[in-house]
Amino acid sequence: MRQLLTALFLMVCTLAGAQKAEKVEGHAVIYHNDDITPAEARRKVVEQARFEAIKEKFGANISQNNISLITEENGKSNATVFMLGESDVRGTWVRDTKEPRVETHLVDGRTVYEAWVEGEAREQVQAPVDFKWKLLANGKTDRYEAMELHEDDDFYITFQSPVSGYLMVFVADDKETVNLLIPDEGEEYCQVKRNEVKLLVDDPDRSWVATLPENRNVEYDQLYVIFSPNELHPPITKVKDDNSDLKANLHHVAELSFKDFHKYLGKLRKDPKLQMEKMLVKITRKE
Repeated sequence: MRQLLTALFLMVCTLAGAQKAEKVEGHAVIYHNDDITPAEARRKVVEQARFEAIKEKFGANISQNNISLITEENGKSNATVFMLGESDVRGTWVRDTKEPRVETHLVDGRTVYEAWVEGEAREQVQAPVDFKWKLLANGKTDRYEAMELHEDDDFYITFQSPVSGYLMVFVADDKETVNLLIPDEGEEYCQVKRNEVKLLVDDPDRSWVATLPENRNVEYDQLYVIFSPNELHPPITKVKDDNSDLKANLHHVAELSFKDFHKYLGKLRKDPKLQMEKMLVKITRKE
């Protein structure tokens, strides 16, 4: 009887702690282009309307870095300023309460898709970061901590958390390509023990190496360190072959577009215990 009452008490506490779904409405407009089909455009404008509804209700986490780049091509130097921006809404879509409405019309000869949505969304509260991590260059102890890297530098990451859990590390370059660093290809996940100082990568014959394109003197990459006490699995793709073992046919997606990466992050953020920290890293040529 006591066990039953305890279980019921825990269930009530869990339900009380859950975020209540709230009514939201959203509207979005997009221009059709030749890269997508009309059906994809309709789906995209509905997704954007849901995004706008959540942002209007709960707000968004927006970060932006203005970066100056100098590139050299055919002996000529060109200066470019671009923005590395991110916007993540602080909620998740629960359900439609009305069928999304989509209309199309022409503006200056181009097809415009317009959508209206009504539904329920739940606020998403991200857990505070309580892990510690450092970027190291050309060494594996804290004395080699670095905020910038030079081309051909060997670099490592140390990580420590007060609780056991799972870790992933991604790096995004300024071409908006995102690569998976941790876990390694062939590993299902990267597990971290409580209070353990974990060195990545802890292999005497292996390290990560900072690189630069031939026509660049500087590049800005963004590291994403993601941790949760719950299992974290990187994005995967199914490879078609004759292997009957499904797990053997699943492989990490080692490279993602910035857009697909943020869709993946949106799914991860459904975990209320997820923690994430970002760091912008400048990579330059050695003088």
